Amino acid sequence: MAERLLTFPHLKQCTLMLLMTALSACAAIKKSHTPNDHASKALPLMIAHRAGTKDYPENTLLAINEALKNGADLIWVTVQLSKGGIPVLYQPADLSAWTEANGAVADKTLAELQQLNAGWNFVSIDADGNKAYPYRHQNVQIPTLKEALQLIPYKIPIILDMKALPASAEADRGYCTGA
Repeated sequence: MAERLLTFPHLKQCTLMLLMTALSACAAIKKSHTPNDHASKALPLMIAHRAGTKDYPENTLLAINEALKNGADLIWVTVQLSKGGIPVLYQPADLSAWTEANGAVADKTLAELQQLNAGWNFVSIDADGNKAYPYRHQNVQIPTLKEALQLIPYKIPIILDMKALPASAEADRGYCTGA
């Protein structure tokens, strides 16, 4: 199915619907909470902020998958827009924080972003304090929001930290895609 650009009115509706869905899912979990399948775990919830940041490169499909395997009750991801308006997962705005590139996410096309290694600057430290860069030679892509949403089961609430807001400014440029 071909993707299409959403127009300005759709972006506001899309953002509002995502927020309402996340809030209603949280309310549903509170009523009958179980980890991942929501069996009977007492609150608080285990939230994977940026899909988990200690063990895996943040805001990546690898981190999301591992957070789900480890029983995360809720996934929180950071969303920015590529040069072409495709929502991607990345934080902060400058690519040099986690990749081998420099510049803003918004200045790169999706194709350019997906050539980068989102785990390039991820550091692990062993018990002796030695640093290692375990993802430098792996293909850890900056994922699209669509890829992340396809990976996360519908029963798991998602918080979208939208760094491109206010939506109206981005929507005027046509920066939102949908299927």
